[in-house]
Amino acid sequence: MSKATTAERALNRKGGTISRLIKTLFGFYPVLLPLVVAGVVLCAIINSIGATFLQSALQIISESWQSGDWGAAQPKIAQLVTTLACIYGIGILSSLFWNRAMAIVTQGSLEKLREKMFNRMQDLPIRYFDTHQRGDIMSHYTNDIDTLRQMISQSLPNLLMTVIVIVTVFFIMLYYSVWMCLVIIAGVAFMTFMTKLLGSNSARFFI
Repeated sequence: MSKATTAERALNRKGGTISRLIKTLFGFYPVLLPLVVAGVVLCAIINSIGATFLQSALQIISESWQSGDWGAAQPKIAQLVTTLACIYGIGILSSLFWNRAMAIVTQGSLEKLREKMFNRMQDLPIRYFDTHQRGDIMSHYTNDIDTLRQMISQSLPNLLMTVIVIVTVFFIMLYYSVWMCLVIIAGVAFMTFMTKLLGSNSARFFI
């Protein structure tokens, strides 16, 4: 048992908590979880490209206003609206799928994690229970698992969706205007620097 414990501790030190949790989840659901990830990515991309259709619609309206030919703009606008409605429909179905599937993954993963904890706890020596309070042991099954539930069901999908949205919007900005994209990046970098500078200098006044 000591060798196994030493190996587990070495494994825990080697990998981060989030990476080990993600590997564990993919081990529990090797088929369903990749589908959830694909659904989250698809939903994030669809939510990001709506502005491109709006820009195209405004361009068509501007051209029609300059030429005065509103009849030619109507079928183009209708086509854009139909395409955008279909894309958002796919996004709604994707969001519905990955939310329902993520609920299955979350509840099933918590059950499997509790089973692993219980099986591991059965192999612990009596000395462990003599040196730990009963409430501390039970908190692993309640508070710690509940924290994992929030991370699995909310934090990880939101983090993935945020990253995908940022990457998608970045490439859209590059497509339309490289210089404007550089200006926005410089502005964000300046805001981040000033926030860090002001925060670090003002932190001592909170003492």
